[in-house]
Parts: sequence; structure tokens; C-alpha cells
Amino acid sequence: MKAVKVLKFRFLLGIATLFLPLVAAAATTHEVKVGSGGLKFSPNDLTIQVGDTVHWTSTGGTHNVVADDGSFRNGNPGPNINFSKTFNSAGVILYYCEQHSSPGQNINSSMNGRITVASSAAAELVLTEVNAPSGSFAQGATISVDAEVSNTGTAASGAFSIKYYASTNSSINTSDRLIGTENRGSLAAGENSSGPFNATIPADLAPGAYFIGAIVNFDDSNSADNVNVELEAITVTAADGFVINSGLNDTWRDIGTRGQGFFVTVFPDIQKMFVGWFTYDVERPAQGVTAMLGEPGHRWVTAFGSYSGDTATLDIEFTQGGVFNSGDPAPTQGPYGTMTVEFANCSEGEVTYNIPSVGVAGSVPITRVANDNVALCEAFATP
Repeated sequence: MKAVKVLKFRFLLGIATLFLPLVAAAATTHEVKVGSGGLKFSPNDLTIQVGDTVHWTSTGGTHNVVADDGSFRNGNPGPNINFSKTFNSAGVILYYCEQHSSPGQNINSSMNGRITVASSAAAELVLTEVNAPSGSFAQGATISVDAEVSNTGTAASGAFSIKYYASTNSSINTSDRLIGTENRGSLAAGENSSGPFNATIPADLAPGAYFIGAIVNFDDSNSADNVNVELEAITVTAADGFVINSGLNDTWRDIGTRGQGFFVTVFPDIQKMFVGWFTYDVERPAQGVTAMLGEPGHRWVTAFGSYSGDTATLDIEFTQGGVFNSGDPAPTQGPYGTMTVEFANCSEGEVTYNIPSVGVAGSVPITRVANDNVALCEAFATP
């Protein structure tokens, strides 16, 4: 049994012996000449990794190697230096020769040197997503935002901050309007973090559409992935302004034009509005003109576009070529003019139109036909 134990010990010792050179190969020894070619260390500015060794040698003169902070020293000044130091923690170390310089000097001074020890493990923060609410918000309002951050590196990040911005476009940078700064704790390697943060729309931010984005305030190897944005814009309104909302979805009319009116549909998730305008031609057709279906003077105008605050800016579309209740032939659609719809409150508004191809432009005051959705509209209308 003893022979077997010895054999096992020798086998394990052999394995360990084979493995040792592989471990040692991961570290590097850096050579520095002392006093070579004049009164200097060559090189005098090194960047190494944790676990690396620096080896100083000289062949003449009277020199030594002393750390500014006293953490190492090869001895008193003399000839024939042969000194090594292994650096096992990250940091910046300054050193000098007592014979020809002093601590605290610039590395360009006579016989001063610097060693930067970099950690092979590093944190890498990635801002993977920004979430912001949709809809309209008044100047000075508080909105809940969230940035999802991942540490894809090999070390803990330490505490960091996230700055949130409002931008008129989807490209976020530090020149955009800052709306809040969030502080977060350290992320371990491979760890993620997210969570709501209350940001404030500045009271003097001009009304309009804004993209909400964020920048992680952290110095790592790739600053480009520290920036992200919510690609759906919010609408900022004046603090006392009316806000277009889905409570406006209804039939509207000008009481002076019987048999004509507007269907209004608001899509708050995408900040869009659709309007169907049921009206007549600009002139009555000749009495002999007939229609196979409906009245020959009827016209149907549609418009679609974005809104901000109390006003929607829409493109009037011209649809033609279709046949009643049939998909064949397929109709075509193209631009025909512009329309603006502005609401004073939940029951009154004004449509302004411009159709250059037929030379008509003007405005129509509109009121709601039924009041069923007024309460809903008023609940949403205040920013």
C-alpha cells in the first residue's frame, strides 16, 4: 500500500510540475535599464498588468530604485543593480533614484519613472434599454423612466450614475436637456439592474415632441453602448394647455353645414389622429348626373398625422379607383392637401384645411355631436 501511495504522490507531483509553467506564462517580466544612455530609466513610463514583474538592471554608475510611497527599495545607491518587483494590485506607482532625483517629480525629470498597473479584470456597463411613458405631459410634470443596465465585464463596476435627457431627436448626447440623474449601486460581473426613476420635465422646456434617452456615467472600454433612447417620443405641453386624448373619439360637426361632419379617432399610443370628413363637392353636379350608389355630390376626405398638445397636423389623402364592397380593383391613395385640428376643450374645436389642387382653403368650427365621452375626455385632458 505504501508503494502505491508513493506512486500516487509522484504522479500528482508530476502533474503539478507540468502545470506550473502554464501558470507562470500568464505573467510578464518587463525590463528597465538604469542609467543607460544618460541619467534616466529606460523606459521610464510602463503600463503592465496585475501579476507582472519589473526587472531593473544597471552596469555602471551610482543609482538605486525607490518608490515615491516607500513601498519598495533595492538598497542604497550603488553600481550593478539587479532588482525585481512583482505588482499584485492595480494602481499607479512613481519611483526615482535617490542619487540623482527626489520623489514627487514629473517623470520627464532626471531619473524619475512611472508604472501603471492595470487590472486584467474590468467592468463593462451596457445600457440595453430605456423605457419612458407615452402620451402628453405638461411642463413641470414628473414622469417615471427606467434604464436597463448590464455588466458584461469581468469585475464589479462600483457605484455609477445614469443621466436622463429630453431630446428633439433620437440621438442622445450631453448637450440635450437634462431631466434627472439617478445613482445606482455596484453591479457584479454578469449582473443586470433596472427600476423606475422619477424625472422632471423642466418647466421652461418648449412644448413639442421629445425623445427620452439616458447616458450611463461610467468610464469603460466602449462608451458607445453607454447611451440608449426610447424611440417613441412624448409630447410636452404648456402647463395650462389642453391635451388631445382618446376621449375626443366621436362624431363632430359644424352646425351651419347640415349633413356634413367629421369622425375623429385619436391613437394615443402612437400619438396619431385620423379624421374622416364627410362633405360635398365644391359645386353641385349638373342635375342630369346620377350615381349608381348614393348621392353624386357626396365627397369623403380622409386625413392622418401626428398631434402635440391641443393641435393635430394632418395630411389629407386622396383615395380613388375602388368599387363598392370589393377589393378589386385596388384603390390608390396619395397626398391631396393639409389639415390642422385644434381643440379648445372637450366639446369645441376648429378644423383648418388647405387643398391646393382645387384652390380651397379655410376653417370650420366644430362641436361634438353627442356628449357621452365628455367625462372621459375631461379626465384625460389636464396635463
